[in-house]
Amino acid sequence: MEWVYATESLAGFVDGAKRQIIGIQKDDIILKKIYREICNRIIIDNHYSHKTATDMHTLLHLGIFYNKILKGAMQYGYAMNPHSCHEIVKGTSIDEYYELNRLWISDDFPVRNVESIVIGMSFRLIKKLNPKIKWIQSFADGRVGCGTIYQASNFLFCGSHKQTFVKFNGELHHIGKFNNSKKTFSRMYGDFLDKSDTEKKCFDQYRYIYFLKKEEKCNLLLDVLPYPKIKKENI
Repeated sequence: MEWVYATESLAGFVDGAKRQIIGIQKDDIILKKIYREICNRIIIDNHYSHKTATDMHTLLHLGIFYNKILKGAMQYGYAMNPHSCHEIVKGTSIDEYYELNRLWISDDFPVRNVESIVIGMSFRLIKKLNPKIKWIQSFADGRVGCGTIYQASNFLFCGSHKQTFVKFNGELHHIGKFNNSKKTFSRMYGDFLDKSDTEKKCFDQYRYIYFLKKEEKCNLLLDVLPYPKIKKENI
């Protein structure tokens, strides 16, 4: 692997200035920082959820390239409850973890197991860009599987829980959107939950943790469990 640098640099013009690392390359695969707006559009158009995490929750936006052609995107940021991190790994501050919020790669990507390869590349890049990050969290949605990608990437499986979704205007929305009085969406549509014909569905959410700093594993407050078997729930 080798680092990818920004094309513009003050190196050579300002004393002590260094070339800025923006990505990492392995053979014909390049993973590098891209604009938030571009990353959001790729996720919205192609990810099965057709949604991104809120902008305030996303921190790192990466494009996945093959032979310099953009063929995927991934987003890292906070958890839905950003300050819950210390309840997962003792002693963690809000700026010491990431959640892998979204990952999408085109089906025509001509490399086997590319998801695991790209996840591994992103870990190495994060260590370089933000050495404070101790661990990564991600969730597998029971609507599409139980997290075989994370299992192949050697994440720890730390249990599952049910999440409730509400069918609204033909789409599934997390019930939290209707219950958060601070959000405009909730103020406008919160009473929709009280209707007798409101359709609700529950799906398993599988939690996975990966430690970039291996010494922090002893601070994990969750049980590590055997990997769940492949399962896709009925949407």
